[in-house]
Amino acid sequence: MDKTIDIKRIGIFLALAFGIAWIAALAIYLTGGLRDSPQIIPGSGITLAFILLAVVYMGAPTIAHILTRLITREGWRNTTLRPNFRRGWHYWVLAWVSPAILTILGAAFFFALMPQYFDPELSRLKEMLPTIEGQPMMNPWLLVAVQTLLGILIAPLVNGLFTFGEEFGWRGYLQPHLMPLGGRKTMLIMGI
Repeated sequence: MDKTIDIKRIGIFLALAFGIAWIAALAIYLTGGLRDSPQIIPGSGITLAFILLAVVYMGAPTIAHILTRLITREGWRNTTLRPNFRRGWHYWVLAWVSPAILTILGAAFFFALMPQYFDPELSRLKEMLPTIEGQPMMNPWLLVAVQTLLGILIAPLVNGLFTFGEEFGWRGYLQPHLMPLGGRKTMLIMGI
């Protein structure tokens, strides 16, 4: 196995990824930080910090991936944008539902160890719900079930939009370029 890696391309990618992220972080800091950032549209609650964080900071590895390919004229083959559903569909299903399953199992484990915190009446949730004649407008358990279902079905899509920026850079560019070192070394270096 060829153990040589392209230091130049990796260096350009890392410099761009960290440079773009750090510039975005500096802009957030200079415009009031996360707490005092100006709102983009007054009254909307959407701040400059939120936009910079969600788009530029988290998108820095993807921007670096694209710029590195343009700068080094590497081309667009092997961009890892084509998932192989036919061969690995079960991994996709597992990745989609396992966070929810692990969250539910974690909650069950927590309440098994600390039953004094379990509230089958959902008292706190009932207090937050609008009421009609002192009764919640909605069954709190139905609300929990609906929120859980939406969390399982929709949250991966919404979160995927924001995390794509990081994964397309780190996993889509850096990881394949480090793989000549072997899987373990690559994962260790990427973890650092």
